[in-house]
Amino acid sequence: MDEEHTLTLCVKCAHDQRLRDFIQKYGTATTACSLCGEKYSQAARVGKDAGLADIIKALVRFHYSEFDYNRHWGGNELYEILAQDNPILHFSGPTATDAFAWFIEKLTEPAYPPANEGVSLYYGRDGTGRGAFGIPLSRQKSRELEETRHALRKQNHFELEDPWLDRLGNLRQRLTQTVKNGSHYFRARIGVASLKLKTTDLFEEAKLIASPYSGDQIGSPPPHIVASGGRLNRPSVSFLYLTDTAETALAELRPHSGHYVSIGCFVANSDLEVANLARVDFGEFMATDQTLDQYVLLQNLNRAFSKPVVPDADGGYLLTQFIAGILRKLGFSGVVFSSSLGAGLNLAVFQPSLFSYVPRSGTVRQVTAVSYTTEDFPFEHEEEKDAHYF
Repeated sequence: MDEEHTLTLCVKCAHDQRLRDFIQKYGTATTACSLCGEKYSQAARVGKDAGLADIIKALVRFHYSEFDYNRHWGGNELYEILAQDNPILHFSGPTATDAFAWFIEKLTEPAYPPANEGVSLYYGRDGTGRGAFGIPLSRQKSRELEETRHALRKQNHFELEDPWLDRLGNLRQRLTQTVKNGSHYFRARIGVASLKLKTTDLFEEAKLIASPYSGDQIGSPPPHIVASGGRLNRPSVSFLYLTDTAETALAELRPHSGHYVSIGCFVANSDLEVANLARVDFGEFMATDQTLDQYVLLQNLNRAFSKPVVPDADGGYLLTQFIAGILRKLGFSGVVFSSSLGAGLNLAVFQPSLFSYVPRSGTVRQVTAVSYTTEDFPFEHEEEKDAHYF
């Protein structure tokens, strides 16, 4: 690696698809990649192709904590991490350690860009002293969202609306998705309209036949009977909760084994503008520290909408109901968010009449088994004490 020559990074040395896409779009054919030596490959020029350094730094922060790659906090050097198997770069060349370290240093300059002009690799210092980006962006919580969650337990929701109208209003273009007229979505309800024994032959054993709920039976309940709030709707407000697949509609109900479930199809009556929280692509937010903050916010909103909670736990659905109200005030007709119970998507429609039930679209499923996915959670054993029974 010769400092007098322009350093390059070829597409084959890029592991992350977003980095590969950038090199394919903005790179040029080069005599040789500075990392692997591949000749005449598509490559981006380090320090010359605007945005390359910010993408690398954003990907580092997405996958790693600063405690991982900052020696001041007990971590390794960044080049040591990227020289091993990692999700950002492919590196298997014979380059000397010092040369590779220098290459990574050049690839991530400047580590501390001017405010609003790029991505910071290190937190640096603030008014309280030295800090760190302690959690990878992929798992980071949104401070402003958590502050609002707690504030909603003490203040009326309308007292908190103005800043959020501005905050999400500025992100409207990123959020907007059009649900086309005639688009089909699904809704499920536990139970059926009727069950009856039926036979077509005197000598044939009678079979149990179900009739699915249909029309208003499977649609959203009228406001006057919505006594308690839901995930997005406040008490006495009726939203239409739909999904993009019948399987997701069934899963969202979390039925028990043995339940009969009616599933019906609904069709959009016109083009609708909805806010899509599930379509948050990190690749669209890698330009500055401010856009990374936007990503963290939207990713956490999608998680908050997707995760079922116990109504009385930590404010229940106060936060998601509040954000739904903000999106409605911004003119959206509904909101799309991920399902935590499958790979599908949920669509909550603020005005149920914007969709119509498709006649005779109903089907019935019977749940024959339910499975659970679990993962280990940190725990410790408390000191054993004598039990007392009264």
